[in-house]
Amino acid sequence: MSRLGVGDDDMHYSDNSHRWIAPRGTDQASWSAQVRAHMRQHLETMGGGAASAKVDEASVIPTRAERRAAAWIARRAAIERAEEADRPA
Repeated sequence: MSRLGVGDDDMHYSDNSHRWIAPRGTDQASWSAQVRAHMRQHLETMGGGAASAKVDEASVIPTRAERRAAAWIARRAAIERAEEADRPA
């Protein structure tokens, strides 16, 4: 069984599902890479170590809903940045 480590709480929602949508102010691409690495770590701690933790990429790719939500957040952030840039100083 996998366990949460120190600092892992930001990678999970309250139901322990993985948080694919980057926190505000965090680059989505780097966040996704961190979550994938975190999930690989889960697989390694669930028995067998790194050698037996051959990761099926499909098991660490976000769902369609997660991808759509992340895209929506990225678009919203771009709009907010554009609006900020248009505001008089």
